[in-house]
Amino acid sequence: MGAGAFAAMLELAHLVAPTQTAVAAFRMHLVLVTMTQSLGLTGFLVSWALIGVLFAAVVVLAFGRTGVSEQISKARREAEAYADARRKAETQLREAQETIAAQEKEIAALEARVEISAAVDSLTSLPNHRAFHLKLTEECWRAARYEAPLSVVVLDIDHFRDYNDTFGVAAGDDVLKTAARLLQRAARACDYVTRYGGQQFAIILPEATRVQAEAAAERFRAVIAGGQWQKRGIVVSAGVAAMSTGQAAAALAAQADRAVVVAKTRGRNCVAKDWEQPERLAA
Repeated sequence: MGAGAFAAMLELAHLVAPTQTAVAAFRMHLVLVTMTQSLGLTGFLVSWALIGVLFAAVVVLAFGRTGVSEQISKARREAEAYADARRKAETQLREAQETIAAQEKEIAALEARVEISAAVDSLTSLPNHRAFHLKLTEECWRAARYEAPLSVVVLDIDHFRDYNDTFGVAAGDDVLKTAARLLQRAARACDYVTRYGGQQFAIILPEATRVQAEAAAERFRAVIAGGQWQKRGIVVSAGVAAMSTGQAAAALAAQADRAVVVAKTRGRNCVAKDWEQPERLAA
């Protein structure tokens, strides 16, 4: 191998892997000089043959390292792309979870509003007939468990149909709303004031004995009679019922209803008690 061929091979190797080729060429030059000095011409020829083999190894190594570098770069690019895709997917998942959580919150709020509206009278904002019976069932259970008194008052606005016919439905609605406010003000904090239906109101009186319930009913009647009414005076007939041992909620409510009927027969604007005349209040 001549010096020109050796130089051409070095140039080719330098193009492939400049740093590795320069180092290897320097090392081969040292080997060539050393072997030529020690072995003479024969050694020189042998040295060239060895250098050719070493050069071929350098070229293969250079090309091999280049391929590995490309593979490493490709793997890095793929890893970065995977990391970007994963971050994007995690962001989308987090946003989806936040959206679902917000929707679930809205649904829960809507369900709560629906539940409230199902138990509240839209005109007076009082608990309605359904809410009354649910609450009365709960209070009957509590009274039975703790052997506590429990009473119910039902009030019916007298001549309400005639009032509506004379002054109109809107005026009648105003009466109902005003009566609701007056009854709430007259009730105790623990009392449960409801719109029982139509022109009737029902009030649950926890811990109220017969005497206390009768006094409460009279207070409710008086506050309505003393109200500031625009068209004409408004009065109510009231019926009071006290829970007896083992009595169900429906039976207690029915007794109060029958007491209202008795108050109507007595001339209205008065209070009737379910325990005062059993024969007249019997079902």
